[in-house]
Order: sequence, then structure tokens, then C-alpha cells
Amino acid sequence: MIELTNTWCIQIAVTNACPKACSNCTRLLSHATEKWFMSVEDFESAVIALKDFPEKSGPDSLARENLGKVVGLFGGEPQLHPEFSVLCEIMRKHLPYHGRGLWTGVPLGKRRQMIRETFRYLNHNTHEPPSYHQSALVAIADVVDDKREMWRLIDQCWIQQMWSPAITPRGLYFCEVASSLCEVMNGPAGLEVDPGCWRRPLDDFRYQVEWCCPKCAFGLYDRDKGEMAAPGLQHRLDADEVDDVSESNLERLRSCGSPRVHSGACELYQIDPSREKEAHQPWKYMR
Repeated sequence: MIELTNTWCIQIAVTNACPKACSNCTRLLSHATEKWFMSVEDFESAVIALKDFPEKSGPDSLARENLGKVVGLFGGEPQLHPEFSVLCEIMRKHLPYHGRGLWTGVPLGKRRQMIRETFRYLNHNTHEPPSYHQSALVAIADVVDDKREMWRLIDQCWIQQMWSPAITPRGLYFCEVASSLCEVMNGPAGLEVDPGCWRRPLDDFRYQVEWCCPKCAFGLYDRDKGEMAAPGLQHRLDADEVDDVSESNLERLRSCGSPRVHSGACELYQIDPSREKEAHQPWKYMR
């Protein structure tokens, strides 16, 4: 795993509301029992806590010098936040233009000019077919019996090394997916969001790693071998609106009152040793 200072982006999740219900969403939005919106005050505190990150953090672990470091406005769907324009003002106030990013999946509409003036990095992903997601909810602990091998795979998890830590109303998490698991499964709170929190060593997040990572699927991609450690685990079309889960996570979600589990829109992943371990790259979600 890498330190937060070496990530290329840190996301601030301002809501779990979204007009879509994509399969295998990393935010686990369809499992949430209630919707929330981060307060303007908490958002500004988070931005201030990260304001030095774009320019004073360590080198990008993947050496993407042309991309630059980014603090992201993230969701759910951030444009659904009732104070979205105020959130943009706060980012312009505290962050340099090159360090501001937006992840959105709905039309920009009348906000187009404001968004373009606010954000240097714009990820406008409408999740239209053909768009795919790998499951986050096939727990590696349910698939890999050898715990030493499980932790080897977790330590080289592609999503922790290539993607983003996250700040939510629950605090700072070393990984965006970990923040989702903790939210919907009543996991541990994040670390306090205060100035320079992104400098905290990975050891400070060890309690999150130990609680979240065995429940997550993203460690199942073996980067050393270039294959999935889970035979038969495939991407699923976003528009299917179905999640692939393993047995232990299905029980956790059921006990937490997951609406998606209640509706029957989850399929239990079955290990099939006869299937090949597909040599695909799970971060390639567009076909």
C-alpha cells in the first residue's frame, strides 16, 4: 500500500444521493438506508484541511506528472447537493485552479460555465452503456483461504494505489471504498479531518485496513500475475442494477437493512475453479 501523500487525488464526498443505481458501485449507494448531504461548514473545513495537498504532497506513486494532484468534489452525485454553487465558491477560495476536480455523471446544463471556471480536472462519466463495474462486495476473505496470501494481495491492491482516499461526514479514510464499506456496514469512523491530515502515516489507518480490506473485492486482482484471484469474477454492466456479493457480505448487508438486498438485486458469487482467472484490468471500466 502507499501513503496518502503519494496518492494523486483525495476526494471529498458531499452526498450519497444519486439519480442512478449502477451495478457494483464503489460508493455502495443502493445499500444506503438514508440519504445525506455534507454541511457547507464541514465541507469548508475539509477543503481547508487539504488545501496544501495539491502542491506540497509527495510524488505521485504512478509518476503521472502531467495530471497533477487534485482535491475532488465527489458523491454520490455532487450536483445534487442543494448548495453546489457554494461548494464551488469554497473550492475557488481555498484551492488553486490546477488542484480542483469534479466527478459528476449528470448533464452540466446551465452550470457548465461555472464548472469549467471552477475545475481544472473534470471527470464527466454518465455511465452510459457500455460501462462496467467490478464488484466491491465479493469479500477477499471469502475467496482466499490462505490469510498470508490474502494480505499479500491486499497490500498490492490496485484501487488503493491508483485511486483515492476520501473524506466523508464520518471522517478521513485511507481508501474511498473503505469509506463506503464503513458507512453501509456500520464500520469504524474515520480519522479527524484537520489541517494536514493527509500527512498522517498509513499506520494511523491500520484499524481501517484490518476492518475493511478483508471485506473488499479489489484486492482480488493479483497485479504480480495480471489475473484475478477469483475464478469467474467478471465485470457487470452498470445498467443491470445488480450487485455481485459474497456470502459474508450478503449477511452483513442484510443485517444493516440494505434496500438493494431487500429488493433481491444482489447475486451471490460462486467460486468456480473450472473457470479461468481472466487476465483483464479491472480499472478499465469502459468498453
